[in-house]
Amino acid sequence: MISIQQFEQAKTKGKNIFEQIRRKYPSLRAYLVLRFKSEQADIDEAIWKLLLHCPRFFLDASEKEQALAFLALEKVRAEKTGQEHITEIERILRKLDLLLNPDVQIEIRFIDLKYALVWELQKEELVDQELTPQTKASIQIMLGSLDSLNRRAI
Repeated sequence: MISIQQFEQAKTKGKNIFEQIRRKYPSLRAYLVLRFKSEQADIDEAIWKLLLHCPRFFLDASEKEQALAFLALEKVRAEKTGQEHITEIERILRKLDLLLNPDVQIEIRFIDLKYALVWELQKEELVDQELTPQTKASIQIMLGSLDSLNRRAI
């Protein structure tokens, strides 16, 4: 189980690792995504958007159901008034103690795919060697799961 605070910490660690990798490989043109099974999102996506578009990122619990019900009500209210209260929504969702799946991963996605660079990154010590397939048939480069990033000393 990963709290919102631990989620933010894992994202920060992932971004720091990514910056270190970018310094080592200046030709790298890529960005970070959050990923779990078939769901993926930009690493900086708002919590409420993650909940709506990637619900499997969150553990099934009463807090998740409350948050989804709240978002449905907010959507109706926004449609009626023409106003969204994003900061209020974020504040309320953070108070609900939503828990994220510890297996959500942070992955590097390539803008400019250079296979030789991908194969170098597969062996890079900053990359999660267990989650990153070590084969030329894969272009997945994983920095780690939320759980492993939270346990990692950086």
